[in-house]
Amino acid sequence: MAVLKDIKKLAGKPGVYYIEHPTRKHGVKKDKKWVIRQTFDKQTRISVLGWLSEGYSEGDALNKAEEYKANHKWNKLHPDQPRKPICMADEYTLISQTNEDFPSVAEFAERFIKYHIKRKLRPATAKEYERQIRKYIIPTWGEHRLFDIKRKQIVKFVEGLSDIAPIQANRVLSTIKKMFSYAIETGVLDTNPTSNIKPPSDENIKDRALTLQEIVILFNTLDMLRKRDIGDILKLIALTAQRPGEIAAMRISQINSKADGVWFELPARQTKSKRKNFAYLSKMSFQIVKSRVNDLKLEDYIFPSSRGGHIRKDVLSKAVNKLQPLLQKQGIERFTAHDLRRTASTRISELGFSSIVDDILNHRNYSGQFFLTSSS
Repeated sequence: MAVLKDIKKLAGKPGVYYIEHPTRKHGVKKDKKWVIRQTFDKQTRISVLGWLSEGYSEGDALNKAEEYKANHKWNKLHPDQPRKPICMADEYTLISQTNEDFPSVAEFAERFIKYHIKRKLRPATAKEYERQIRKYIIPTWGEHRLFDIKRKQIVKFVEGLSDIAPIQANRVLSTIKKMFSYAIETGVLDTNPTSNIKPPSDENIKDRALTLQEIVILFNTLDMLRKRDIGDILKLIALTAQRPGEIAAMRISQINSKADGVWFELPARQTKSKRKNFAYLSKMSFQIVKSRVNDLKLEDYIFPSSRGGHIRKDVLSKAVNKLQPLLQKQGIERFTAHDLRRTASTRISELGFSSIVDDILNHRNYSGQFFLTSSS
């Protein structure tokens, strides 16, 4: 048989063999494919378990061999009961006959999305969970049976993702954990392969606030940039304490003059808290907006994108990352666009106005309008 070509017996382990890959497979040198070969009632049965690099360990092979042996003994003692599988072919037959009890990852993921994510999570959170499932989990394991997914496969996957997108890898692992927890909760699985798997990437604690000196250097550096879009967005975040996405989506129609000054008005549908908000535009803030409208002859978005609409939040994040080396040369430690919002709230509190910080940040309901003063 083709499967027996170059097969080697695992020393001292009855029924367990392996095929060694001659070079490198799945990033593992001298990878091994585990094969279980057992003879029951004068009939040899061969089961190919899978590659070491796919998460199948020597221990898995030994346990599976013992399981088949025990199942064969049970079958002989209980001839009137449904047969237990004594090889991989029997397992696949059982799976095909009871598909509802052994769903594929894709099938269970759809159930998880429908009955848990969309019913129990906030719409924005649910949307992100579903995105991760459809982008990462289903394309990777969709056709595999849920109970076939091993711990090592999960670790290998999230570690690989962390090389490309460190923080995203942490988020995807969290989603995978929640999906398997739901499988335990609904009785689809008895054990959770994700238990005690730690996030592959370190995350910075969200407490970065720039010093006043850093802010001065930042503004001067941003003034020297050839393209003003990103610099203007960052300045407005620092001056108004609003969220990066809200500033990037700012429209001319949202800038309104009142008796007490100029305000940036955000409708409830555009804010993360889903509450209407008013952000006061200081003299410097308004000058940034006014000069953009006049110089660029804008008619709708203050920060239009060449692809239509406005500059997206992810585009802003990438641009800020590219600026880091230049800013670090000026003595500014690494920061994110959101850190500028935190910087504004921190400095307002230091000035003795901590009681209105939550209102400015739109973290709670309020009845009045509050404003942010500026050194400008």
